[in-house]
Amino acid sequence: ATSPENTELAGALAAALGDEPGQVVGLSANRSVLELEGPDAPLVLRKSCPTDLHPRAFGVNQAITTSLANIPVLLWRTGETSWRIFPRASFTEHTVHWLIDAMAEFAVPPVA
Repeated sequence: ATSPENTELAGALAAALGDEPGQVVGLSANRSVLELEGPDAPLVLRKSCPTDLHPRAFGVNQAITTSLANIPVLLWRTGETSWRIFPRASFTEHTVHWLIDAMAEFAVPPVA
């Protein structure tokens, strides 16, 4: 079943194409979304991301294709200390395990 939102979106896309040939393909199932947030987020990413993540080179609301843990990802800087990582769905588990390992040194030990 098509939702009203999808019907509206399809109409807007068709209007944008006009008489030109074109095709719209949904790829939402193609990638997973992981969010990394906190003051140490850039340090975690730098462990395996070859991209210059300094704010002068990679500002808020910028997105690029790069790699993380040897996995191709889309990386979007959503805030000063927040990032969204989009690995292909088949690489999500590997990326999550890598992030957990990379964050270990920044974990706060439990209070006794």
